[in-house]
Amino acid sequence: TEEITTLTIKRPQAKHIRRMQETKGEQLSKALAMLVELTGRTAAELDRLDGADVTVCCTVIGFLQRPPRRTGSR
Repeated sequence: TEEITTLTIKRPQAKHIRRMQETKGEQLSKALAMLVELTGRTAAELDRLDGADVTVCCTVIGFLQRPPRRTGSR
């Protein structure tokens, strides 16, 4: 089996978010389904990630879905 040392996560588009919301199951199942789409990896490959890596991936997905913060004064 291949060891995953790097995982590239694309920025989610509206279609990814919509599909995640339409996916049945718990939040983790929805996040993993989105990871499959955003990484190009299979669910079986992502199932081999350890808990810490899954947590980081879910945090990244959440961060990428937020609107960018404004900087500077208005």
